[in-house]
Amino acid sequence: MKVLITGSRDAGSVMRIKAEQIVSFALESGHSIIVGDAPGVDRFVRIACAAAKVPVTVYGAYRTIREPNIGANTETRMLCEGSYPERDRIMAAACDMCVAIWNGRSRGTEITFKAARKLGKRVIVRILKGD
Repeated sequence: MKVLITGSRDAGSVMRIKAEQIVSFALESGHSIIVGDAPGVDRFVRIACAAAKVPVTVYGAYRTIREPNIGANTETRMLCEGSYPERDRIMAAACDMCVAIWNGRSRGTEITFKAARKLGKRVIVRILKGD
């Protein structure tokens, strides 16, 4: 199963811990991980995958990956032609399940999990606030 982990860019330690827990659960369950390349939750997921030396598929918009040095040896990179919302919809289509770690405000996270839901994917949304 391909698990998309998406989340807010404005993310502190509470979201970092939740991202690490979801990465661990997905890996223990034998699932593969899909993530974007934004700061915040996406970055935490990429770091956790690099630390565990496990493969992850990272999607970037505008044919680029922000912070390309994270997980250079463990990442498969998908460079999307269009904008971040277009990239978010592509990730939603590529996953079997979407887990959103959301602050209740992030538009990109909301676009992603709503696109996954519209496609009939299983979606789990965790609203977390605070540091």
